[in-house]
Amino acid sequence: MNLIKCVSFGLLFVLGFALLCPFIFLATASFLPTKPGRAWGWDPVAFAKSPLAWLIFLLIFVVGFIWEYRRL
Repeated sequence: MNLIKCVSFGLLFVLGFALLCPFIFLATASFLPTKPGRAWGWDPVAFAKSPLAWLIFLLIFVVGFIWEYRRL
């Protein structure tokens, strides 16, 4: 039962980050300079396919898992 609780908490952390990810991008992109006539864009599907995204999501899952495991 404790393992299920820890895994669900880790998935909850990942879901929370996935929901906040567009807002994080907008906040950082608004402070970066752009060239005239160019715009910032973000492709969430391409980001989800990249190994960096999988590593980030894995690290966030591990943090959520350990957080709940430590509390139990």
